[in-house]
Amino acid sequence: MTTLERLAEWKAVGTISREQHTTLAALVRRERVSVYLELSVVLYLGCLVLSAEIGYLEFRFHIFDNWHHHLLLVSVIFGALAYRFDNRFVLSLSLSSLAGWLGLRISGFDIVAADPLRATALVYGAFVAGIGGWLSRQEIKAHFLDIYLHLSANVVLAALASGIGEPAMGPAYLAALLSLCGAAIWLGIRYRKFAFVTYGTLYGYGAISFKLIDHLGGPSGVFLYGIVTGTLVLIALVAMARRFGRDE
Repeated sequence: MTTLERLAEWKAVGTISREQHTTLAALVRRERVSVYLELSVVLYLGCLVLSAEIGYLEFRFHIFDNWHHHLLLVSVIFGALAYRFDNRFVLSLSLSSLAGWLGLRISGFDIVAADPLRATALVYGAFVAGIGGWLSRQEIKAHFLDIYLHLSANVVLAALASGIGEPAMGPAYLAALLSLCGAAIWLGIRYRKFAFVTYGTLYGYGAISFKLIDHLGGPSGVFLYGIVTGTLVLIALVAMARRFGRDE
């Protein structure tokens, strides 16, 4: 009896499942078997252990001057691992760690005002988009570009949105936000990236609603405005999503 026949017999009596039979039979026939899931799990676990180990070493032995160095080191290592193993999730961890490092650097200089923090967020968003675009043009993991752009768009739009309520700079933040929202919608439609259409629509809608809320005649007016305009925005997004799906 051959190995394949024995595997078929084991599957028939329930010793192994159909999925196990398929995998084992492929190995016996010397076919290629994907181990991407297993490698991804080992990679995620390794990143978790590495981060915990570096954090413990800093807490126990104070190797670095401050915690922001720990985050910068983690960001660099995660970035290298993301490119080595072609993993978008680990790249997201790297960019998030970099954002955390910048935040701690700002707080380390005792800067607590909102405007410097917003400026840092804007610089970070521009840097992320710029490095992602440069790497894509160099044909270095060009498919990672979306990760850079998604993160950059949300950071920049959120930073601008947080400033529209400021007494002095509020109008400037609002104008910049609405301009970028319009650009996100236009570029999202042009390049068939519906997520950016959604970002531009929702951030723009939120900003306009925030400025109008004091002129809506109390809770009932706010409620009516939210129901009507929210429904219209939702319908518009659903219609665009269907259009994107048909075109693709």
